[in-house]
Amino acid sequence: MTAITLLIENGQLLKPYARPWRPDGWGPAPPGWTAADDEWIEQRTAELMDGWRKTLEAEPVPAIARNQARQERGELLQAERKPWPGWVPTNPRTDPRITRAYRELFKAMNTHIEPPLTPNKIEHVEVTWPPDGYYVFANGKMQAVNGE
Repeated sequence: MTAITLLIENGQLLKPYARPWRPDGWGPAPPGWTAADDEWIEQRTAELMDGWRKTLEAEPVPAIARNQARQERGELLQAERKPWPGWVPTNPRTDPRITRAYRELFKAMNTHIEPPLTPNKIEHVEVTWPPDGYYVFANGKMQAVNGE
């Protein structure tokens, strides 16, 4: 099995999902899908912010610039007939191996909690959650990209 890049963002475990290209557009996205903030989007967001700063007397809102950049990225990918890369939340039913690996990572970070790890027990004990960032899932294990 090949390695899968995972992302924890705002405490949510995400896996890659590229929306397939269709001649009439992408169609509905899976629940929770977000476009990947790739280099192109970040660069275009910065360009928009700089341009708007020159024409507006107030500081532009970064979220509006990022949304416009994402829209432009989607239009560009559609014109190029390419899939649109992004992220979708993992699901224990469809991703049992990833869920198990995440649980094992959580257990390794919280050895002071006696099994079984029930929500009630976790709620009343100080726990350490895996930090946001990129992870690699390979051979049934999940590891932070920076090696932690």
